[in-house]
Amino acid sequence: GMFILGIDRFRNINEGYGRKTGDKVLKAVARLILELVPEGIRVYRLEGDYFGLLVKYPNEKMVKRLYDVIRSRFQCYKGNGESRLLMTVSAGYAEYPKDAKSFIDLYEYADYALQYAKENGRDRLELFSQEILARRSRELEILRLLKEDIAENFRGFSWGYQPIVDGETKEIIGAEMLLHWEKSELFQLELDEMIQILEKNRLLNKIGRWMFQTGCETLREWLAKGWNLSLNLNVSYAQISDWRYIQEIIEIVKHSQVSPERIAIEVVDSSFINDMKFYEKPFRAIKESGMKIMLDDFGVGYASIGLLKNDFVDIVKVDGSIVRGVVNSSFDLEFIRFIVKSCHDRGMGVCLEGVEDAEQLKLVEDMVFDYMQGELFGKATDARLTFK
Repeated sequence: GMFILGIDRFRNINEGYGRKTGDKVLKAVARLILELVPEGIRVYRLEGDYFGLLVKYPNEKMVKRLYDVIRSRFQCYKGNGESRLLMTVSAGYAEYPKDAKSFIDLYEYADYALQYAKENGRDRLELFSQEILARRSRELEILRLLKEDIAENFRGFSWGYQPIVDGETKEIIGAEMLLHWEKSELFQLELDEMIQILEKNRLLNKIGRWMFQTGCETLREWLAKGWNLSLNLNVSYAQISDWRYIQEIIEIVKHSQVSPERIAIEVVDSSFINDMKFYEKPFRAIKESGMKIMLDDFGVGYASIGLLKNDFVDIVKVDGSIVRGVVNSSFDLEFIRFIVKSCHDRGMGVCLEGVEDAEQLKLVEDMVFDYMQGELFGKATDARLTFK
């Protein structure tokens, strides 16, 4: 049997504490694994923050127990003894000859399982399966086509602009810029999944730079027509942690002849953030540039509340799934009420996302929202048509 273990978000340790500390962590982790594994299991250092374990005569119970032992020690790991580094570890596992008929396939399949574990929450063990292989094959084909279209000057990609309205008057005051790929329907590919594939394969920044350039050009055209509008642009946490990328987008906006106050960065809240210190520098730079920061998807998933404590966030966007639940759930309705009050008490604006029909709107009409967005007010459409 073959394990591949990977430290979750090891890049944050390198960037937040320095590569010297990162090297010390890797050595300490290697010693930790060697202490924990039973005799007869061979341990290897692989590339980056990955470690390999070869297990003779394994069984599923033993495999899961071994991972649980390593995982539990990781969670209480104290780094160099100076301060606690919050770390988790994910693992992928495959067996010969049950899963693979060659060493190359065994290694590849264990790696596929590890990537699946990281994409589905991290801090977990994933056993290889034919379902994972099918998903990986599909992803590789999507990736091949994405790379082709990006290399051909973003052929096949386009931008939609979904209206954002004033919470009181319901007048259109801005839009969110949304990416569309013409081959998405072929693979039944949702936007979130496409973004994950682009991010994992280091293609998202190319799309992001193009988004900021195109968005600023579009916003400039709107203003020239007399449309008093703002624009929301999505940025992931992986992009936020890339200091070079943050500098690039700030420069794009700076040289666009568009007031940065008209641009809001929507930070997609899709992952658990262990330590907000990694993000303080880029968030501060965005704020100092004049752009606003909006926390997207708030109320579901991990909802990085740490951001709210640091006064970086200007606007909180209540996730659409909660809005859709208000018709059948009094809890969702009261939860939205709590978010609105908490944010307003701290001087932050609130945007209600995903409003699809008049019934939903009626249920929240006694609350004070600064902004609203959803199909009730308009679907994402071409920049030339949105605000006719």
